[in-house]
Parts: sequence; structure tokens; C-alpha cells
Amino acid sequence: MAKKAIKKFKTAFSELLGKSPYDELTIVQVADAAKVTRQSFYYHYESMDDFVFDIISDGLDDAINKDRRKNISLETIFVRILTACRTNRNEALNLYNSSLRDRLVVFCKSYFAKIVNEMIDGLLEKNPRELDDGD
Repeated sequence: MAKKAIKKFKTAFSELLGKSPYDELTIVQVADAAKVTRQSFYYHYESMDDFVFDIISDGLDDAINKDRRKNISLETIFVRILTACRTNRNEALNLYNSSLRDRLVVFCKSYFAKIVNEMIDGLLEKNPRELDDGD
């Protein structure tokens, strides 16, 4: 049941965000659109912001993790993310132009830094000798 409720919240939120600025949306609106109680929302999330960052994190993870073991490039990762932003243009713009902008930028920078560090660590594990300076 929990996964169904979360999916309903995410679907309803996406539909609402495509039509309205983030700062005008309320938990009650999302819960009503999802046909799930507000209490159920608070069972899963502390706030609307917490919910949004969960959605963003899941979306980024989906774009990246599918092929991470196949050594996909950073370029491919960024193309997937930018394609998702273009596909969901209204939602992306409504979030970017909201009170979340500064936190969103920090979150994305931190997330991408983590991905780059993980990729570097993976390369170092596979090829530690490539860093030798020849001495």
C-alpha cells in the first residue's frame, strides 16, 4: 500500500506542478489530487520540500543507475537528465523558479559531485597503475 500511495502522490504532484507554480501548491492539493489522505502524505514525508527532493533524487537515480555498471559516460548521464528536464519542461521550470531554487542547485551540485567521485573511485579500483607517474 505504501508504494501505491507514494506513486499516487508523485503522479498527482507532477500533474499539478505542470500547471501551477511550486510555491502555490499545497500538501492538501496533492493529497486530494492523489485521492489519498493528507495524513498518509505526512506518514511518508516531513514536508513538501522533502517530497520534492525525494522525487528529484529518484529521477536522477533512474537516469543514472540503469547503466552505471556498463561504464556510461558523464555526457550520457547529463544528456539523459537534460532530456528528462526538456520532457518535463513546465515542471522543471516551476521548480527552478520557486523558493527551492537555491536548495535545488546545491542538491544537484552535491549529487553530481557524488556521481563523479563514484566514477573516479571505480576507475581507480580497476586501473590503479594508470596513476603511476612512471617512477
